[in-house]
Amino acid sequence: MKRKLEMVFSKIVLLILGILILWMIIVIIISRIEKRGLITVIEDEFCSVNQIGKTESGRNIYSYCLKEVNLEKTLDKNGQILESLLMKYGKKKNCLYDGGTCSYTTKEYQMISCMQNGKNKDIIITTRKQDFEELYHQFCDIEEILK
Repeated sequence: MKRKLEMVFSKIVLLILGILILWMIIVIIISRIEKRGLITVIEDEFCSVNQIGKTESGRNIYSYCLKEVNLEKTLDKNGQILESLLMKYGKKKNCLYDGGTCSYTTKEYQMISCMQNGKNKDIIITTRKQDFEELYHQFCDIEEILK
């Protein structure tokens, strides 16, 4: 009888250990998956700047080196782009002490949120290949992107 209880107990312990190991593997796999954004983009070989909309707070959004940008999943009921959704799914990478300029990256694109004190507060969506510092000087360090 005692031997039978020991066998049942050892099987239960092995089952619990197996479940814990499987759970840990799943958690590791999920944590390594890079976040995908709500925006879908198609790259363009010609790097032109296009205004693609405004956020609910009035910030201009531009695309750079992108042929197409689909912001449909970031729109509210009134058709305005929700700024909080734009930033939510990106991984914050580079931030500057100029008022809060930061870059957010996903698997498909990067987004630069210019937040200079008293100056440019635009958002630029571009490819991940673009260099953050160059983009900052090209877009954020000026009064207006499109004149």
